[in-house]
Amino acid sequence: MRILMLDKNWLIDRRIALMIETLAKEGHEFRIVYVEPPPHRWERTRIKGVESIAIPLTDRSFAPVGDGIFPKPPHVHETDHPFRADPRRRKTFEYDPSLPRMERWRRFVAEPSAAVSVLAASAWPPHLKYPAMAAFSLMDLPRRLIEMKPPGDDFIHAKVLSPAGVPLDYWDKMTTRYAETTWTPDIVCANDYPALRAAVEIKKRLGASVVFDAHELYSYQPGVPHAAAKAMFREERVLLEHVDGLILVNEQHKQIVDRDSPYDGPIALCSNATNAPPDFDIKKRYDWIRKKAPIPADHRIMLFQGGVNVQRRIDFLLKGLAAARSRKVHQVFLTFGAEVSEFQRLADELGIAGRVHFLPFVPWEEVLFWTASADCGVMPYQATDQNTAISSPNKMYEFILAGTPMIGSSDLVNVRKIVAGEGFGVTLPLRSVADYAEAIDLMFDEQLGGPERFRPALIAKADRYSWDAQIGEVVALYRGLAAARAEGTRQKAVGE
Repeated sequence: MRILMLDKNWLIDRRIALMIETLAKEGHEFRIVYVEPPPHRWERTRIKGVESIAIPLTDRSFAPVGDGIFPKPPHVHETDHPFRADPRRRKTFEYDPSLPRMERWRRFVAEPSAAVSVLAASAWPPHLKYPAMAAFSLMDLPRRLIEMKPPGDDFIHAKVLSPAGVPLDYWDKMTTRYAETTWTPDIVCANDYPALRAAVEIKKRLGASVVFDAHELYSYQPGVPHAAAKAMFREERVLLEHVDGLILVNEQHKQIVDRDSPYDGPIALCSNATNAPPDFDIKKRYDWIRKKAPIPADHRIMLFQGGVNVQRRIDFLLKGLAAARSRKVHQVFLTFGAEVSEFQRLADELGIAGRVHFLPFVPWEEVLFWTASADCGVMPYQATDQNTAISSPNKMYEFILAGTPMIGSSDLVNVRKIVAGEGFGVTLPLRSVADYAEAIDLMFDEQLGGPERFRPALIAKADRYSWDAQIGEVVALYRGLAAARAEGTRQKAVGE
């Protein structure tokens, strides 16, 4: 079967790569369509061995669509970014996060359409991101009126509505066009709510089966304005009527979907687990972090990997670190995000800048080696919304597979069940700065055995929480869809 993966994001989720790796063993072919990334992130989005098609969110992003839709012009060298030297386009905006803030904003004003794309891919909270995107879109309106779209493709330039009555955007249409003209799939997998609209449109036009891999409760995300959340909720309910198979992350997620939607098709549960690289040894401790950060050998390392923002309670974490009794604990972030500089300033204000280190995000295949270089990991999330309260964080599974003890909130259902229940680390209700300080002190209390007291349980039980141990229901779901399509094809052939 041909399976087309859709991810309306430029930083492709590790879950998708693992899903492809597993299902390819069943004999399926894959391609993935995702959002065209900013140039400085391009190399971190591709999945090895899988043709990846990058499509911009609008018809005027950093560059036109990548491999598989338009051929490269002959003057573009193979090692160049696709279309970067295309004479049909004026010099494009290059976003460089290392530039001074005023210089970045000056470039935003000079190229508002590119600014919209940068903001769309940023980790800004929604209440800041969406008004800023709207402002830059308005600034770009005169240019769009002057450069009217040429005639010739009614589908791309016409107003096309989804079954929920929501207009398809440029990415939705170009993704549909790719499926129609370049690589016709048997199954389309929408990874999260934003990609579902395009998947349903492909089904309507080509008859493909639709799998919806819902990584989270999208309309329940913190910070989403009430009207926007309500619109997402309504649209998702309607689009679910066109879904042939649903993948959810845990039992609580399933209970909420059962409560909220009329969907009655097959459901598979699969957590945000991962697999260890072949050359990784859970019994060994690595030293990758100290090679990049000036941390004394007798000091302890606490790790957070992923994007940082206030909704993830990074401010509480840093204030808790400052308030903890131990002065030999360092917080390391493997991260990205617009708010990094703000947290650097906060660490400086708290007097702990020498114990807080921000390192660049790393490739998927290196994550466990970095994680196993820390004494403990931390998940600072608070259960202030339903999405977070029932979550199964990626980091929890990375810490488990790395054999690294962790700190998490007992208010998070699955963190409490796994971390506390299996003896993998310290859990407390993380609600105030004092709670974070107490959790840090408990983790590094040498009289209790320090983080090392949790390692035997992690080493003994880690395999139960690997991707390979969690993926069985998803494999069965795809086998069922493939069998149903094969039977439908057979009956059609007999009928003819």
